[in-house]
Amino acid sequence: MTPVFFVEEARAATGGERREFSAPIVSFEALTADQFATPVISAVGQPEVRATLIALWRGSAFATLVSPHAWLAQDAVIGAGTTIAPLAALNRLVTVGAHVLVNVGAILSHDVSVGDFATISPGCVVGGCVSIGESSFLGIGVTVRDHITIGRGAFVAAGAVVIADVADGESVRGVPARVVAR
Repeated sequence: MTPVFFVEEARAATGGERREFSAPIVSFEALTADQFATPVISAVGQPEVRATLIALWRGSAFATLVSPHAWLAQDAVIGAGTTIAPLAALNRLVTVGAHVLVNVGAILSHDVSVGDFATISPGCVVGGCVSIGESSFLGIGVTVRDHITIGRGAFVAAGAVVIADVADGESVRGVPARVVAR
């Protein structure tokens, strides 16, 4: 049986042991060589934290997890270490990069590309011919209109409706989505 454990940086600050789902929670510093040899699934929501974890596990085997309750078109392409949650739907000609989190009930329409380390939160609806940049974050319930580009490291707040391109590193929110930070 493959060992299961959770990594939480807060363990280092608080000390003490805690268990979740009958599995130990350890800090980054407490990880052992055996744990680094375990196939890794990283479903952390924040792209920067997920990228840090992946860097720590450099050289490890990354498991790709696709829920049996998700729907994927036959030509969908999924990168290594990606998690596709239940009720997610990936339509024709969707390409999802490595270490991406496509959460519960997210819908990626046709001709969508998602960069490495991106997060698509629960209930997002992404129209056709959309490009989502590396390490970008789409909050819960975001809607993205067809033919939109969301740049690298962009942040789209929960419930936003994106009707225009979002530049690299921009944060947007609202209906329609407006820039709140660059």
